[in-house]
Amino acid sequence: MEKKNLVIGRTLFPHKTIHKLTWTSPDENNRSQIDHIMINGKWRHSLQDVQAMRHADVGSDHNLVVAKVLLKLRKAAIGTDTKRRFDVQKLKNPRVREEFNIALQNRFSVLQDEPDVTINQFHQALNDSAAEIIGHRKSVKAVWLTDDTWSIIEERKQAEKKLLDIKSPKLRERAATLFREKDKEVKTSARRDKRRYTERLSGEAQAAA
Repeated sequence: MEKKNLVIGRTLFPHKTIHKLTWTSPDENNRSQIDHIMINGKWRHSLQDVQAMRHADVGSDHNLVVAKVLLKLRKAAIGTDTKRRFDVQKLKNPRVREEFNIALQNRFSVLQDEPDVTINQFHQALNDSAAEIIGHRKSVKAVWLTDDTWSIIEERKQAEKKLLDIKSPKLRERAATLFREKDKEVKTSARRDKRRYTERLSGEAQAAA
């Protein structure tokens, strides 16, 4: 840790004890602060807060530990898009690649008439040509969880919320049993959904072949 210049951002900020404890034993009798966030020593003064999120639905006996970090980021270069990327795979198509080269040459020819061409203008020409011809990549996320599984996840979330709000040890034991049952149902249903999803993808690949 010292070689990497890392420091531990402990949950020692002014919070209630329940927001400092990060682990609960299966029998609900023992709680401890065993999870921490490590940060580079260069940014240790940027660490504003660390606390455990008790109500986060993570399906674990460990609570989610969240840190608040204040950083000053450099402004991105003019004409650049830091969030979206161009679909460069389209350039493998000879026709698209030729169209891109022509569009880029046309923009560069206009820059030749400029007295002083800046690097930002050069980048702008590249970005404009790419946006016109190949466009940006579309992020496609496969949603393989079924509605039934999401419904069970919501039931588990409500069971966990009820468990955290109960004070009576006897009632907490019942609530903990219910939460464990719902957690088991979520994991079983999610595994079944993922297996069906991968089997469907395999079938589609075989049919395409």
